[in-house]
Amino acid sequence: ILLPRTQSPERDVHRVLPVREIFVYGHRARRIRILLTSISYLVGFTDCCRVIAIFNAKIYNIDADMAGYLNKYRSEYPNHVHQLNMSISQNYHLLKNGEIKYQIKKFNVDWTNYKSSGKRHIVNLLIRDHFSNCFYAEIFPIDEMPHIKYFLFNAWREKSDFAFCGIPRCLILGRHIIERFPEIQNLSITANVGIQLASSGFVTGVRSMLDWERNIRFFTFFLTLRDIAGFRKYNELICSEINMRDSGKTEPNLLKWANNNPRGRIINDFAEFEKMFSQ
Repeated sequence: ILLPRTQSPERDVHRVLPVREIFVYGHRARRIRILLTSISYLVGFTDCCRVIAIFNAKIYNIDADMAGYLNKYRSEYPNHVHQLNMSISQNYHLLKNGEIKYQIKKFNVDWTNYKSSGKRHIVNLLIRDHFSNCFYAEIFPIDEMPHIKYFLFNAWREKSDFAFCGIPRCLILGRHIIERFPEIQNLSITANVGIQLASSGFVTGVRSMLDWERNIRFFTFFLTLRDIAGFRKYNELICSEINMRDSGKTEPNLLKWANNNPRGRIINDFAEFEKMFSQ
């Protein structure tokens, strides 16, 4: 039920969405927390309405900014909680010459059927700091995607053009990542990283992923960044530029990360880092 912000919302109902319809719009969500997230996403996070969902005779009240949704995943400092996202781009693919090509119509492919599309798809890997929203991301041709340990090493090591670094205390990720790279679970023993399965795409930083994909289109307007080799060459600078943007509402992500005492072990030697993926 979508309601205006009034003192007596019960008298001002202006639209009712059946739960069945909400489930469809909510990307076929099956759990109440995903349902609520989907409703908030449906109304566009506007300030003019609040969302009330009735489920199993209980009333759940969610403000448009979804402040209460992520309370389950509290982070008290930078690098406390990182969210890992690995997904096939639904709008970008590679031409034969390596050029990154944008397509308006979504491919609607997943890890089981992407080969049937006839395209050379792009994989996005992104890790987001939950406290600051600062993120690091890379893109790969789907047929050349490396082991996840190479991406995590780049994300957590010290970098010359992007200050973001450090191994987190907790890592939230999707089940498909564990199934593809089961060795990542060894980090809980070798690096004292709490591994937690995500309850939904929002928990793995999907909004940061959407921001990343919008910026791929922007940066590929530059000739030197139009092909994947050039894009990857300047990847750190691209991530730094995105995370230093000032929205006018909060400080830039990178400054929030840097100015709040980021913690976490830093390993700059890949041979040492690789050992953490084996017991």
